[in-house]
Amino acid sequence: MKALRIEKLDDVLHDFKNPSIAIAGFAKKAKKLLKTKDIESVRDKITEYLDIIVDETIRLQELAAFPNVKGQERVIDLTDVLKSRFRINEEAIKEQRRTNIKLIQDELSSGLLIYCSPFALERVLDNLLTNATRAVSDEGGELSIKSYRNNQMACFEIRNTGKIPEERIEQIKRGEVKGRGLSIIYRFIQTMDGNLEVFTDEDSTTFRVMIPLYQ
Repeated sequence: MKALRIEKLDDVLHDFKNPSIAIAGFAKKAKKLLKTKDIESVRDKITEYLDIIVDETIRLQELAAFPNVKGQERVIDLTDVLKSRFRINEEAIKEQRRTNIKLIQDELSSGLLIYCSPFALERVLDNLLTNATRAVSDEGGELSIKSYRNNQMACFEIRNTGKIPEERIEQIKRGEVKGRGLSIIYRFIQTMDGNLEVFTDEDSTTFRVMIPLYQ
């Protein structure tokens, strides 16, 4: 039981990083805007930043208080959640001063409805985006997202500059993964009857996740 509690605590701490960094970033932005002489001209932007801070803080509270609870399942638009987590990751990148990473929103299809826990999907996306960010070397590169429909599957791809070894790809495909991030991702995909694909081209790595569309 003690080992299980420690493992759950490690999961929580692993997923705290990006939201907490983003909260600090948006708080700094809101504080800076409060110094604007014409406060009415930036009121909407301040409200937007504060809404993000509140939402992310609630997520951290829930994660700390209920680490075993994935949240209530409901119908959500995959692309909406993907764009939201991409923005949080963007702020985390800025706070870490990774200015040499170019962020790209590629083709993003709307209406990709799936049935799942939004909280669980957010954790999966945060881990995939964090891993992709780390994989970009100090020399810089690109990080992109895209979403689309493929028959009865809602698909999204996260692509980053940098290749991973073929043997590592084979391990990931077989589910022989190490690290809490990939474990969280695999548990979610298995629960959703989805699929995970990993492939590389000349200078990049792409993670593709396919989830059944809501019927």
